[in-house]
Amino acid sequence: MPLRTDYNKAYLKLARIKSELGDNQGAIITLNKAIEIFPDDLLMLANRANIKYDSGDYEGSIEDYTKTIQLTSNYPLPYINRGNTKLKLNNFDGAIEDFDIAIVLDPKNANTYFSRGYAKQLKGEINTACSDFKKSAELGNKYAKKLYLEDCNK
Repeated sequence: MPLRTDYNKAYLKLARIKSELGDNQGAIITLNKAIEIFPDDLLMLANRANIKYDSGDYEGSIEDYTKTIQLTSNYPLPYINRGNTKLKLNNFDGAIEDFDIAIVLDPKNANTYFSRGYAKQLKGEINTACSDFKKSAELGNKYAKKLYLEDCNK
């Protein structure tokens, strides 16, 4: 199907449909073509990053999250997503750095504190991990509260 250069939302919708149908490769191909036309479209870059993540292409996902950060460095979600991707690659320090930035940008996001705590826990930094789990619980993350009560109050 030929792609028109004036329908960026249609490309995104087509890619999402392909992904929902299990055709992640087709979704990525559609987004690749669309990104050639609209290289600074944050939604396309972020969606391609998410689909790459779902496909197990963590390095490619990190590249796309990095591009979105370069285009909009004051938005926390790409840092959170890139941090979670770095966790998949056991890059705990890199994940913690991304979560640190996301927390500065949005200090009330309970899930980011939880993710940073999880990265610290995996790294063996139990005390600071528990501090993050506690903060996450205070902000309303019920799983963090359970984890904090079970693992950090020993």
